[in-house]
Amino acid sequence: MIRAALLLVSAFCLAACGPDSTPTDEGKTKSSQSQPETAPKVGNAPVTGSPMFRKDTDAIARDVEELTKRARPTDADKLAAFEGEVRMKIRHIDITLEALAVSITAESKSIAEASHASMLKKRQEIDKEIDGKWREITEIRDLLKTAAKGSDAIPPGFTEDELKDRLADMEGQVRTLRGKRTELNTDLQKVIDQLASGQPLPESGTTTLTQERDLLLELKARAEKLLKD
Repeated sequence: MIRAALLLVSAFCLAACGPDSTPTDEGKTKSSQSQPETAPKVGNAPVTGSPMFRKDTDAIARDVEELTKRARPTDADKLAAFEGEVRMKIRHIDITLEALAVSITAESKSIAEASHASMLKKRQEIDKEIDGKWREITEIRDLLKTAAKGSDAIPPGFTEDELKDRLADMEGQVRTLRGKRTELNTDLQKVIDQLASGQPLPESGTTTLTQERDLLLELKARAEKLLKD
């Protein structure tokens, strides 16, 4: 009885605390069921940092600006030499874009791996929260059963209605957490499938590397325009 009362006090004091979580029909977390638990072996994929590309992009930008200021010569020989320089610069841009594409691919994989690890940690927290809540639910159910049979009394400081309200509230929390855990598993499985596919992963929005790519594409467009004017 003392242990039950202590657990109930703890339950009421911690009602609003803890991360989201979700048990199965009898309190066992879904980690015991068939769920995506692991992804392909992940490592720390090296991502080429933007500073290297920034240095190259700055140099290309200076060259394109210089070519733009010179404009197209009217002399045939000078024009041929000018266009040759422009084409060399465009080729330089293309090579840099190819290298940048490799880094963007590696960056996307690294982000996906970090997301996978984060979601696994979140699910572990959910499972822990579920187990804690379910122990409290089980304790309250047992107290109500024994009280209904007359074999024991409700702990001092509580009423039967209060215990029933608390039980309903916690069961509602568990249902909500089950839904959140299902959503998490769905997102987790998507990342696992992506990593297992061996295909390039979707880009993760705007990053420093994708911004660098946009700058290079703008510079390429400017350089190509010099061949047409």
